[in-house]
Amino acid sequence: MALAFTGIDPKTGEFQSPTIALPGNDFWLFDEQLVRWNHFTGEGGSMGKEDTDDPAAAKLCSEAFEAVWARATPHDQYEIR
Repeated sequence: MALAFTGIDPKTGEFQSPTIALPGNDFWLFDEQLVRWNHFTGEGGSMGKEDTDDPAAAKLCSEAFEAVWARATPHDQYEIR
């Protein structure tokens, strides 16, 4: 499952259409090859982890991270409003 990134662009204040496919689970990506999925209950408790070296999963996670990072606001430019 993948989620779409939507919302208000903090740089322009304009609505952004979904353009980034995000994995539906929290994950760690190691060496752009191994994905560790973290599974949680509806109450936030851990249900354990799952590791995969599936190239398609690693590609999805790597591309999602890069796409989100490219849109991020640098810490020194972030302002609380």
